[in-house]
Amino acid sequence: MASVTRAAIWNTRSALLYEAFADFEGSQTFAQQALDSLRGLETDEAKAEVASALKYLGGIAWQKQDFEKAERYYRQALEILRMLGKKEKTAEVLNNLGLIM
Repeated sequence: MASVTRAAIWNTRSALLYEAFADFEGSQTFAQQALDSLRGLETDEAKAEVASALKYLGGIAWQKQDFEKAERYYRQALEILRMLGKKEKTAEVLNNLGLIM
């Protein structure tokens, strides 16, 4: 499991990098790979990475002006972050939701 989590962390960081260079397709690919590899894992670390991947996917959807999809991703991330007690990340996602409302 640790290797799966490390690979997912690499994928979420790669998604962020691709997003920084406005390569939204590449970013989406890495974020989706991270999400796919982490679904069903029950550790807090894995759940936090799922939330990160969902947040990136929400940002990509927002950039593509698919606001309904962005909202779905952000709300999923928000649920996980609240459950984990990640207040700073929760605030970031709430801010992102506010931008699309």
